[in-house]
Amino acid sequence: MKKEKNKDAHFKEWLLGCSKEHKIFLMEQAIRDNNVGAYFAMTKVFLETPIAQGGVPSSDIPNPADKGLRIDYNSGGGLDQRVAFKKGKE
Repeated sequence: MKKEKNKDAHFKEWLLGCSKEHKIFLMEQAIRDNNVGAYFAMTKVFLETPIAQGGVPSSDIPNPADKGLRIDYNSGGGLDQRVAFKKGKE
């Protein structure tokens, strides 16, 4: 379990060290890939971290609704499955 926490801390450190443009790209890619878990995990890290330490202002976080997407909560079974973003009605 300790190794897993160390791995998570190392990933978080790497993620916060990326450029702002790359952070936004990663969140947008998670939206395009329908990976809600990754999108919300990154968003949580960026919003909980002060901007001076690698966080991202909330106004710069891409919003799935701005991309014309909606979350389809009926796309899968258990909690371990990804929830898909689906195109909303235009």
